Amino acid sequence: MEIDYGWLEKAVCKRPLTEAERQVLAEIIEVVIMPPGMPIMHQGAEGNALFIVRSGSTDISCKSGNKETLISRDDKSRVFGEISLFSGEPTCAKVVASLPCTVYKISRENFEMIMHEHCKLALNMLAFIVRNMGDVIRRLDMKQTSMSSKNL
Repeated sequence: MEIDYGWLEKAVCKRPLTEAERQVLAEIIEVVIMPPGMPIMHQGAEGNALFIVRSGSTDISCKSGNKETLISRDDKSRVFGEISLFSGEPTCAKVVASLPCTVYKISRENFEMIMHEHCKLALNMLAFIVRNMGDVIRRLDMKQTSMSSKNL
């Protein structure tokens, strides 16, 4: 499967990509097709890659003791592995494809390379990650507010 540069321009970078940036992305992005039920990321694993879900739907869960809690069922474009990628800590959630997913995987080594050699592209990707984190926080806040109002 090929990289959808139009989608990357619209959803991730928010600008047209140069030919040089397209070449770099072609070299660093691994396109992975995930069938339903296939884990994209395991909780507690080494955070050595960034995952951008181009299409499909995922379930995000966290396990504490013997209890696994579904945090989110989502069909929006998402980023996973970013916290571990930057902190070096193990991943904090399990992400499983609930529908077929196309995932763009970027290794830590490749992400660090674009941060050093392609600053504008790296800034666009970091802005995408921050926008995604903001969306996650807002959804969790809305969910918590909804649950709190039901308990009143």
